[in-house]
Amino acid sequence: MGHVAWTDEVIKELKRLVAKKLSAQQIATKLDCGASRNAVIGKAHRLGLKLAPQAKRPRRAVLPAAPEATQQPAAPAGETPDEIPPHAPGLPCRLADLALGMCRYPYGDRPPYTFCGQRVWAEGSSWCAEHARIVYQCGAPGWRSDRNKQ
Repeated sequence: MGHVAWTDEVIKELKRLVAKKLSAQQIATKLDCGASRNAVIGKAHRLGLKLAPQAKRPRRAVLPAAPEATQQPAAPAGETPDEIPPHAPGLPCRLADLALGMCRYPYGDRPPYTFCGQRVWAEGSSWCAEHARIVYQCGAPGWRSDRNKQ
């Protein structure tokens, strides 16, 4: 793409195609002067021409939510990780087996990676009560509240 020569003939053709309610892309193709869609939009704007509105594109289909049976309920509202007893030891699960409401605490530092998979301690959390205690160590060096102290 380079410089477009907006000659009087090209401008006259642009005006004619705008009057026919063609889209900017269609006009750019028909002008055959090397103008891009954006160049057509800019030139039409500078000339005070109103281009036809773009056709609405169909929205993407929304994926269905995971089945309710695979979702684990969160712990009751208002409870903190310290108020919930640690989960019973269980078998870790694979990433593909994790669903909404399941703890995403990783086990191991080499493949195959596995995850806790127990019920999360609160809705919107990524951790069960036991792993929330590990992940959120209030008062530990580097904790955010320590940064404000002098």
